[in-house]
Amino acid sequence: MRRNLCSPVLALLFACALAGWSIVAATAAPEPRGHTVKQILRDGQQVASADGVTVTPPGGKPETAIREGESIVDGTRVDVPAHLIVVIVSTGAKSTITLNPGSSLTFISTGSGEYVSSNGGHVGFSIVPGSLDFFHVQSGESLNASVHGTEFSIDADQGNVTFDCTRGEVGIQKTGYLLVGEKSIDVTLSDVISAVHVPSVTYQPQPTWYFAKFANFAEADAFYEAQLVTAQHSGSQAAIAAALFNVGIVELRQGSYAKALPHLQQAYAITQATRDRVDQGRVLTTIAFAQGKLGNPADALDSSNRAVAIARDLGDVFGESVSLNGIGTIEYDQGRLADALQSFRQAFALEHELKDLGGEAYDLAQIGNAEQAIGGFSDGLTSEQEALAVLQQIGDRQGEAQMRLNIGIIYGELGRNADGLQSVQEALAISRELGARDDEAWDLNNMGRLEQAMGNVADALADYQQSLALYQALGDRMGEGRATMNVGRAEADQGRSADALQSLQQGLAIERSLGDTVGALRDLMITGEVENRQGQFSSALQSFRQAAALAHQTGDRGDEEAALRRIALNQAEQHLYPDALATLQQALTVAQQMDKPDDVTSIDADIATLRTRMNSSSTPSPAPTGTPS
Repeated sequence: MRRNLCSPVLALLFACALAGWSIVAATAAPEPRGHTVKQILRDGQQVASADGVTVTPPGGKPETAIREGESIVDGTRVDVPAHLIVVIVSTGAKSTITLNPGSSLTFISTGSGEYVSSNGGHVGFSIVPGSLDFFHVQSGESLNASVHGTEFSIDADQGNVTFDCTRGEVGIQKTGYLLVGEKSIDVTLSDVISAVHVPSVTYQPQPTWYFAKFANFAEADAFYEAQLVTAQHSGSQAAIAAALFNVGIVELRQGSYAKALPHLQQAYAITQATRDRVDQGRVLTTIAFAQGKLGNPADALDSSNRAVAIARDLGDVFGESVSLNGIGTIEYDQGRLADALQSFRQAFALEHELKDLGGEAYDLAQIGNAEQAIGGFSDGLTSEQEALAVLQQIGDRQGEAQMRLNIGIIYGELGRNADGLQSVQEALAISRELGARDDEAWDLNNMGRLEQAMGNVADALADYQQSLALYQALGDRMGEGRATMNVGRAEADQGRSADALQSLQQGLAIERSLGDTVGALRDLMITGEVENRQGQFSSALQSFRQAAALAHQTGDRGDEEAALRRIALNQAEQHLYPDALATLQQALTVAQQMDKPDDVTSIDADIATLRTRMNSSSTPSPAPTGTPS
């Protein structure tokens, strides 16, 4: 979800954690497959049929009986009462599922791989080695197990979820948070259990689930590096790949992209050696994220496309949805907004098919981001509100806070600053309730932006300063840089240009030291505006040019266009009309490539105004209008 007012999308694709440890069978044309009731036991005695079992087909009326030989179509939920055991097998007996008394299971998709959802109770699974491309079991919103050639069970009871493995290995991905200092980090990490090494694990998933708490990132790094050493001693390639992946994820979440990439590439090499195509797709998607953050959009898009191709070839709907989301993020960052929106919508359709509510909420948020960027703020607001409703449904309070923040930002874009301020205040209240001080700091930053837009500059400055103090206490240098920049923004609005430029330069120094190109880009844009107000046109022009270069370097076409338009405005103010015209032509090309018709129209108007001025008398006219504020 978007967490950042300055960066339109924080598409941290940590839902792409390793989801399976499978060796793919020889490829062949997929056979029509399904599931059939093989056996029914009442108090240990086999019976041909039984009442009391609720069988709910997709979109159909629930039946209250089940019989031996009955077909179970995809989308069907089966709820088994006390005293009954129901055994269901897939075509060719490639998988056998045992629903024990009081258990419930939904059959989501069946093909060369199978996807089911364990809704509660004790369910046993047995998968024939080499028979399926993948076998995924979802348990709630936070746990997803993937196996190949394995016997294992899931027992969900009174908030506990226990996985037991009696043959082979089980890869389990868990979605939640790490608490590093006072900073909440949303992650999806991987565990591996096996009949030989660690046969059982019990989780207690919560709507806001903290896996571990660390004093700082160094401590977190040391913990996951130790896990890697343990995995290497076990000799399990699946465990080693998972541990490498976890190390990479933690490094990604602290912004250490260059450190994360080699660990992810090592994990990918293992999946290639084991011919594990499911995990190849998962790791490729995460590699793509790191490549994008390192300024290699072409490599990132190539990795994501390869991941999508693998998922589609296998019929792995979950993997395809994650990879499509990654492609959408890259397209967004490249300014290909219409393509990004299409990718996000495709990902959402797949998550909806899988009934993955957490994934649906994430995709809806991404759709809303893209709709806003295209200019459809009302559509974006609707998407974000739908995401909020889903997050409230599954009880994800931290996700709810993030979404209320997003909604508040959109209200601001629509000029509904009072509504926006109320929404962000609601987000702030939840963040404080959860003790998520990093979220609190960011909420305060965004409150300041809205208050500043409402003309309450003193209140805005107070919010920015509270945010800055929190970031400094947390040791969050990136947050400190952004908050310092916003302090400068407020000081500029108070007419304190000298103080503003000093704050902006302090923020820029922090951002540059961290390699925070997005923060540096925004800082340079604001610095240029302040310098323009001061009449320091040459300095402002240099700031805008640096911003344009950063935007071009990172593939941020929207900010590249905005920076080019500010350069043109500055050049026009200095009566450098031919230069201004050439710069506007560059901005027009970028807007056309992004397919933003409103911007194209606006830039065309600026060009016409500028040409009129160039053909008029020597008396200078006002600078071109229509440039973004």
